Amino acid sequence: MDYKRNRRYFDSINWILIGGIAVVAAIILYFFILIGIAIILGLGVYIYFKLWDNPTDGEIDDVFEEYAHTILQKGYRKLGLDPDDVNLIEPFIVHGPSLKQISYNPAVKKGKDQKVRSSNHEAIAFYFKNQQVYIYHQVFSIIDNEQNEVTGEFFYKDIMSVITESTTTMYYNEFRKRDEFFSLDVIKLATLGSIHVECAVQDLDKVRTKIRRMKSLIRQKKSN
Repeated sequence: MDYKRNRRYFDSINWILIGGIAVVAAIILYFFILIGIAIILGLGVYIYFKLWDNPTDGEIDDVFEEYAHTILQKGYRKLGLDPDDVNLIEPFIVHGPSLKQISYNPAVKKGKDQKVRSSNHEAIAFYFKNQQVYIYHQVFSIIDNEQNEVTGEFFYKDIMSVITESTTTMYYNEFRKRDEFFSLDVIKLATLGSIHVECAVQDLDKVRTKIRRMKSLIRQKKSN
């Protein structure tokens, strides 16, 4: 994980401040040529390193996708599962942006494609055995080496519901200096013991069929 490069995606340049400094530098240049040139060169170097090798929206999405798909193998290890024992239906992963704090609050940015991305991301893996479903849930950062993880085991008979819903989530737009909102799909699992598991879903269409299969399996197991 290239944390330093990923961090550049979320960095912002205050163009208003840069413009103000440039105007001041132009005035100084009129009276003190060397000082004015030094300020202008300094601004140029600052802007260059802010924009140089800045990841695109698509590259950041690839980072999320690639890391999220390591979660499946991590879950096998953390839960102590044998892949041959939890394949009643194919295990699968859902993942999406997280605004939850890990050690630090996430950086959030609206990309050129108008999609909102957070430096904190979450993924959950589902594994299916004859009597129960196992989950491995991790929230991770792509700009710092930090993560939180949760494991769980739920008997089919105790699962009350599995739903997906679209929520409206607020975030602080650092560039515009104001609160803004974006739509986010979420999967939620609720049990008899008032335990709720949920995870953001970045692309619901990609996993809709897998979620449908999980719901069908749970209904089948509960009716037996």
